[in-house]
Amino acid sequence: MAEKTKQQLESELEDALKKIATLESDNLKLGADNEALTVKVDELQKALAASGKEKPPFPSGPDEHEVRRRMSAGLTRKQAEEAHAAQKAHDARLKKAAA
Repeated sequence: MAEKTKQQLESELEDALKKIATLESDNLKLGADNEALTVKVDELQKALAASGKEKPPFPSGPDEHEVRRRMSAGLTRKQAEEAHAAQKAHDARLKKAAA
């Protein structure tokens, strides 16, 4: 491997320092953008809460997973929820009968 001259190393170091400065500047800009968006989200949430039209949190969990799986098969949300509830009741009856 050829040895690099002192001048080449200094040039590479200078380039690396410029890249670091650019990245730090970009990071500061992104931080400011993030802060502005956070403030905007807070304002929108307050306005939504004041309007009385705030939606409940998005459902999640194993039951929601099953409902979504059934919905992907073509059922409506109501049909999927009913089918899942019926399946859970059936499973409970089988478990009770086995005990």
